Amino acid sequence: MRTPLAALIFITLSFFSSLAHAVDPRLNWHTFETDHFYIHFADGYKKLAEEAAAYGEQAHKKISRALSWQPQDKTHLVISDESDQANGMAEPLTFNRSVIFVVAPDEANSLEDTTHWLQTLITHEYTHIIHLDKAAGLVKTGRSILGRNFYLFPNVFQPPWMIEGLATYFETDKAAGVGRGQSSFFRMMMRMEVEQGIKPLDQVNLPLRSWPLGTSYYLYGVYFYQFLNARYGEPTIESLVENYSDNLLPFFINTNAEKVLDKNLTELWQEFEVWLKEDFETELKRIRQQKRSGKKLTDDGYFRTQLRFLPDGRYYYIRSDAYQHQALIEVSADNKILSVVDINPGARIDVHPKQGVLISQLEFCDEYNRYYDLSILKPGKNKIQRLTYCGRYPSAAWTDDGQNIIAVHLEKSRYELQQLDNQAQPVKTLWRANHHQVVGQPDVSADNKKILASVFREKSGWNIEEFNLQTAVWESITDDTFIDMYPQYASNGQTVLFSSDRDGVFNIYQWQRHDRHLRRLTNVEGGAFKPVFNKDQTKLFYESYSAKGYDLSVLDTGSTVDYVQHKAGVNNITSAAKNQKTAFVHAANIEDYSAWKSLRPRWWMPIIRASNQQTETGFQTSGNDALGVHQYFMELSLSQLDVDNIRSNRGSGFFNYAYASRFVAGVQRRQSVLLNNDPAQFNGEPVAIASRLQDEVFAAFIYSWPGVESSVRVTAGVKLNRDRIGQLLPGIGVADFDDDLVGVSLKYWDFKNYARSISSVDGSNIRLSLESSDPGDSFFSGEILTLDARHYMRLGLQQVLALRFVQGWGTQQPRPFELGGEGASLNPLSILSPVATEGGQLGQRSFPLRGYGAGLPQLRGRRMQLLSAEWRFPVGDLIERGWMAPPLGLIQTSGRLFVDSGAAWNEGSKTGKYFKGVGAELMLEVNGFYGLSINWRLGYARGLDEQLGDELIYLSLGGAF
Repeated sequence: MRTPLAALIFITLSFFSSLAHAVDPRLNWHTFETDHFYIHFADGYKKLAEEAAAYGEQAHKKISRALSWQPQDKTHLVISDESDQANGMAEPLTFNRSVIFVVAPDEANSLEDTTHWLQTLITHEYTHIIHLDKAAGLVKTGRSILGRNFYLFPNVFQPPWMIEGLATYFETDKAAGVGRGQSSFFRMMMRMEVEQGIKPLDQVNLPLRSWPLGTSYYLYGVYFYQFLNARYGEPTIESLVENYSDNLLPFFINTNAEKVLDKNLTELWQEFEVWLKEDFETELKRIRQQKRSGKKLTDDGYFRTQLRFLPDGRYYYIRSDAYQHQALIEVSADNKILSVVDINPGARIDVHPKQGVLISQLEFCDEYNRYYDLSILKPGKNKIQRLTYCGRYPSAAWTDDGQNIIAVHLEKSRYELQQLDNQAQPVKTLWRANHHQVVGQPDVSADNKKILASVFREKSGWNIEEFNLQTAVWESITDDTFIDMYPQYASNGQTVLFSSDRDGVFNIYQWQRHDRHLRRLTNVEGGAFKPVFNKDQTKLFYESYSAKGYDLSVLDTGSTVDYVQHKAGVNNITSAAKNQKTAFVHAANIEDYSAWKSLRPRWWMPIIRASNQQTETGFQTSGNDALGVHQYFMELSLSQLDVDNIRSNRGSGFFNYAYASRFVAGVQRRQSVLLNNDPAQFNGEPVAIASRLQDEVFAAFIYSWPGVESSVRVTAGVKLNRDRIGQLLPGIGVADFDDDLVGVSLKYWDFKNYARSISSVDGSNIRLSLESSDPGDSFFSGEILTLDARHYMRLGLQQVLALRFVQGWGTQQPRPFELGGEGASLNPLSILSPVATEGGQLGQRSFPLRGYGAGLPQLRGRRMQLLSAEWRFPVGDLIERGWMAPPLGLIQTSGRLFVDSGAAWNEGSKTGKYFKGVGAELMLEVNGFYGLSINWRLGYARGLDEQLGDELIYLSLGGAF
């Protein structure tokens, strides 16, 4: 980017905007309007769009009244089915826009406690719209002049826990029993937070690497707002929002609390901690009096896991911690690890002794769609075979004979049960749900006649049901308000195990077919999920939750268990939920979607830059369409030169455009002064010898083959540079020159970054590019072939050996390669858009060689080779502490010891002299503005060449590679 201000704008946009997600532009999109919304939907989703429109209008009525705000314009609500994960997002920049992923949750993951998924989701996301859009006082006046300028959205500049917490607070309806703020799942998580000690405020402000990671924003946020309601009354919440909405100076959250409550947030947090302990310690004490929990088999914590037994006593489980790749672990009957095979994050499994492990995991269907597909790990093999493509099978189970698979299938957000053959080819559809029914976690009876599953129904919530394959009829095992999930057959179908929150805590229950009574098998402090017996039913295995996350636990079943007086057929769901009806807005005047209607710019920023030689005045703006397919950013200015008898007034600026993930283009003009610093000619004083006009145009077409943890990307682009020198002083010879390039690059990456990673790890990042200056009228000539290969090898849980090899090879007279410097570069484009970065990498010729200055002629040539090696290691444990004002925090620190070696030369195939450098670096992962984390690098480098080598200490942003 041209200026620090432009960089700041791009970073701000990237941090607060959700436009990185563009929906599938290949679909036929349509639009209709309601009183407060534009509803955008693709073919086949009209009914869902009408339902979403009704819930949007309900949310507007509720939230606009609660927060006393009416947006000036209608909100764009986009109905998306590009993901099989339940989610949504909202952003207020450019215009109010929310994307709703219509797939409902199918397991206990904090989102399951609802009667209408779309209603809960839209209420949450629309709270963001009203909250973040709200403005008062001078901020509101400023918007009338500058439009929707991102610096005039005060509520955006708050910690995420305050933003997400408020939305979670308003999504919660305790009377109807919906929302995370009243759910047993969130209560489980906070109960464990209380047990280990509440996190301090300056830690919760930051993007956490410690558990519960990003969920902490929602968890601590909603409980804090409930604390404010309980102690100070709900009007206090509105007052905090109202008072902050006219704040022209961002991040002063302590001052805001003091104005409203005469207490800063730190003081309120101390009261909040006491309030939580009072609420949860009685519950913890009650559980401990009759505690019945198993022994942990794993103690790594973090993400969900699962276990399945084979008849011979072997078992498979999923390892999913914070340090290494998620893996499928095979364990012998005597608990020895037999194999470890990588699988995708969030995978689900079932096993069969002859067919192998059936795996349902998220895969990319194409550039825009990410769905669950089925794969198989055959017995005795160590490589997974993918069975379906774009299948949309979130969970599946083998039949007992192994000849068929019973799979949950998604079709336009509607759940189905399908019978597949053992190669996952469809045989027939067994049952199709309506839009308000969900089925998950199927298990097949030993006689292959029944399917056990957790089923969500609009009027009865989550229950355990059996599907009779002969009659195609569901029969309830449980039928009540509680959340019952993860059913498994035992005792040849005479016993059913499942997890339920019927006592307010997720525990494991056993249902006996002969008397239809329930027996509670566990009484845990955290939560217990995904139960399974071993072969002789002497041990119960389950997923346990603690303050560290999820682990596997085992419990001997010989002890006495509780009997719960419950029989199937008793439905005591709340009357509020029973009487709630699905809402619809019948769409009228449906039109084909037009990007032009939302593409105009909605804000502008005045630009004034001044120096001794030059003054620039102008403005910046940007825009995008409602689907997030088209995006642009522009600056227009008048540049005035007035120095040393050089006078020039010209228009300057830039315009950058991106279409989804397929195309980027840009044009830029800048005027500057050419200085001569030769002390022999000008008495040591820099003298302006000419005006300089630089024009650049670039365009790139990108095509990707994305994967969950790998990607292939081909980029073809052109970059045209025109450098014109005018008003040259007499006797000074400087020529105009053009630098035109066309090129194509192939990029492959499969490296990983885990929750507690200090570096990229477990993979490579390789870029091969071929560029030519010959097609244009360029000062340079010839072709350039560049290979830049990086590999990251894990040496321990957090230690990494990072290697880089760069080979550059040029013919004729190309623009030369240059080695030197520390590689200190933070490209704002790379933060905003990796795709735009690909388009801007044409003509990359500079590479770091630490311990040597940039621009040395000995390190310049049309051919080049660079080798780097770094040992990366943690320095201490997670820090996760910061300051309230300024909003800065330190996440973690790590160290690096490095060796660099590079050579550049011009003639022949023989390499030039290699120059070597060594040194050490301290990496500081610093978080600013509550969400933007950047590595600061404090380094010492020493060039080992006696003549050219430097010894220096440096501070820079980002890593050398």
